[in-house]
Amino acid sequence: MKKLTVILLLFVSTNIIGQNNGSFVIGCDESFFVMYRDTIFSFPIPDRFYIAFEGGFDDTLEVYLNGVLISKEFYKTNPVLGTTGGKLFLKNKKNAISNILLIKNTSRNHCLEFSIDTRFRIIYIDFEEDKWGVFYSNKFTIYE
Repeated sequence: MKKLTVILLLFVSTNIIGQNNGSFVIGCDESFFVMYRDTIFSFPIPDRFYIAFEGGFDDTLEVYLNGVLISKEFYKTNPVLGTTGGKLFLKNKKNAISNILLIKNTSRNHCLEFSIDTRFRIIYIDFEEDKWGVFYSNKFTIYE
């Protein structure tokens, strides 16, 4: 009975921590920071995800969804705007158990892997000071 209680406590605490902002290690043996913002849904296409590559890139990125290569492009951060302007639209795989996004930074030999939180349709990704950041949102950021 004590063993079951300990297992349940670990499971519950892991789920609570995983839903808050924080640093996680899910794959690729690299930690990354996750933030959630703008929870009001305003994205017009419900079965798609928008991935935006923000700051810190001067690299070739390979992007995989559920193990399938969907993009291999060079991204360079605009020093004035602080973003690459690079983006991808991904179709939600409704039959998949989870949508696993894997990004390989082939220029610097880093990678990021995580399960997409389907409550959000916009994912901003940055790579500042060799640290990944994942920012979930349902509203677009406007750059001036």
